[in-house]
Amino acid sequence: MTDNLAISINNVSVKYKLFHERSLTLKETAINFLKGKRDKYEYLWALKGINISIKKGETVGIIGQNGSGKSTLLKVIAKILEPSEGKIQYNGKLSAMIELGAGFSAELTGEENIYLNGAILGLSKTDIHKKFDEIVEFAELEKFIDIPVKNYSSGMYMRLGFALSTAVDPDILIIDEILAVGDESFQKKCFKKLNEFKQKGKTIIIVSHDLNSIERMCNKAYLIKEGKLISEGHPKEVISFYRNLISRGEIEISNIPNRLGGGEVRIKEVRFYNSSGVVTDYFNTGDTLKVRIEYHASKRIDKPVFGVAIHSENGVHINGPNTKLSGFEIDFIEGEGALEYIIKSLSLMEGSYYFAAAIFDYTCTQPYDYWDRCRHFYVSNGSINEKYGLFYMPSEWRRV
Repeated sequence: MTDNLAISINNVSVKYKLFHERSLTLKETAINFLKGKRDKYEYLWALKGINISIKKGETVGIIGQNGSGKSTLLKVIAKILEPSEGKIQYNGKLSAMIELGAGFSAELTGEENIYLNGAILGLSKTDIHKKFDEIVEFAELEKFIDIPVKNYSSGMYMRLGFALSTAVDPDILIIDEILAVGDESFQKKCFKKLNEFKQKGKTIIIVSHDLNSIERMCNKAYLIKEGKLISEGHPKEVISFYRNLISRGEIEISNIPNRLGGGEVRIKEVRFYNSSGVVTDYFNTGDTLKVRIEYHASKRIDKPVFGVAIHSENGVHINGPNTKLSGFEIDFIEGEGALEYIIKSLSLMEGSYYFAAAIFDYTCTQPYDYWDRCRHFYVSNGSINEKYGLFYMPSEWRRV
């Protein structure tokens, strides 16, 4: 391992036993042993032959759909899991933010947990004492530091975990899906802290579904699919490759859709079209985006309400119009049909977005069919030079 490398991952694989039948009690185990009956299982490779070299000072992102193996890889790097094959070499002190607050003792106070977990992370009592006020201030827990953490909200848990993990001042920082959690002000504090780490030449490894954050923060990205590394390189190129796989159906996004409703009307398909009438999932800021919702009503439905919603990739609800609020009254539907929702000028900035579609009764309390975040579409800035935020608002600067 050369001096310029922070981590060297060499042919790492992880396999699990996947049981089909398993003894549940000691008595069953003993009886099955006497009968010569063994538990039935097969091996599942969560990771297979991963080779990655991460340089000192790099910020790298690991992406992939749920179940791809990216979090398993992160746990192996963080020394939480032992690889079945291969090895990992390190050059520097490691700190991992995986399942923030998981190591806290519920009955102890916030202060007691800081000293206990700080010691586990390698800090001396003197070091913790020096950093104590900084940790509490960052976590915004001045009024609550003396109460048991079992009374903390999930947000308070998270803030304390982040503050404590970063206070260790590691050479290598590992982060698993925490940037999309918490309120906006705390997210800004997280990004500011990570930028400080980058400026100090720290190595940062991030796993996240928030592709915008990966592209903005990282120097390099790795795409994991079915336990194998299938793409690596500049974040923009790897993310584009990932999105192409999704659009071609070669990768399924497993967290869509949650489908609710009585089923009197069923949504058959949701498609996106550009201004030329071409089916596509890719748009530029300012483009026309037309959504066609195809449905089948098994009986006559009077005064149905169609609604849609757009969410950012980290869960922010951007809008949620429906036909009733828009004054677009529908007398009834029956049999096959389709409805279109048209955005004349898409004001969203570059990123990946979830789309939800639903059909409700006129009171908007009973869903006939509700596809929660059933589709993705992607926006590029195109000729727009702005880079930050969710929306593009045409404007001008003027000196007076």
